[in-house]
Amino acid sequence: MRGTHTAVRDLETDALIGNCGMFVGRTSPAEPEIGYMIRCSSRSRGFGSEAAQLVLDECRPAGIGRVRASIRPNNTPSRRIYVIPTH
Repeated sequence: MRGTHTAVRDLETDALIGNCGMFVGRTSPAEPEIGYMIRCSSRSRGFGSEAAQLVLDECRPAGIGRVRASIRPNNTPSRRIYVIPTH
């Protein structure tokens, strides 16, 4: 998999709780896919939303106008993250 990922840490404890990043998914480098993983015990605390937004904030300056996300239909928490409008 080609792309870039960064660690996601809990700022209160400095514990490593997951990762988030962009990779060449089902399309092309011009339209990459975003992905993340958050430790089960750290879910539902906003870490995925915050990490995804930070990654998306870097897209426009990098010349990336469109980003894809592949989400299983039954993954309601992830679906909520990606329907939030971004700037």
